[in-house]
Amino acid sequence: MWIVAFVFAASMVGARADTLCVSNLGDGTISKVNTGDGSVSTFASGLNEPEGLAMDGSGYLYVAARSQGVINKISPNGVVTQFASNLGYYYLSGLAFDSSGNLYVGANHYTGTFVSAILKFDSQGTLMSTWSWPAGGAGPLQPTGLTFDNTGNLVVTDYSGNGLYSISPGGNPTKITPEYVNPFGLAFDNFGNLFVANSASGNIAKITPSIAISTFASGLSNPGGLAFD
Repeated sequence: MWIVAFVFAASMVGARADTLCVSNLGDGTISKVNTGDGSVSTFASGLNEPEGLAMDGSGYLYVAARSQGVINKISPNGVVTQFASNLGYYYLSGLAFDSSGNLYVGANHYTGTFVSAILKFDSQGTLMSTWSWPAGGAGPLQPTGLTFDNTGNLVVTDYSGNGLYSISPGGNPTKITPEYVNPFGLAFDNFGNLFVANSASGNIAKITPSIAISTFASGLSNPGGLAFD
């Protein structure tokens, strides 16, 4: 359980209000869940395998199209535009903004060798840098959920590797635990509560700073990325 205490030291960049955005892989929609009463509404639909989510400082929602190599940008009123494409990675997952407004993306690809990576983009969609690891290397096997802690380290869930990583600003990964089974998207609210998506069960768990665990929402269609608006 000490691992939960570790991630509670983190705070989500851009967390603001009381609505949680959820990407649904199964039906190509983005849901909004009211954190007060748990009610669910549809914010966007017709998307192609939406997975990772991140909210910027202006209220725009960024969405990774899982197997399309595309990152979309959705305005507060639901208009969808393309932020980045042709990235050279066939599987995109977690997204997170750092304190400078740069977007980090969890990615995988296979060209004879399976490779995982974290891609860094500036606010205009230009690729700035890439951290990559071969299968069996020091980094996450399948980086799915991304968020930053209060020291600037990138916290990453590894779905296939059943673990959690902390990656330093210089790109050096440290595996925190191999015991967190199939974690997917994750996000912190302003009160230090951690929300974790489980795509297999269709549930979102809520873990309080006192490590009280409950089911926050259920019945979703393969929830992936999480982000607060």
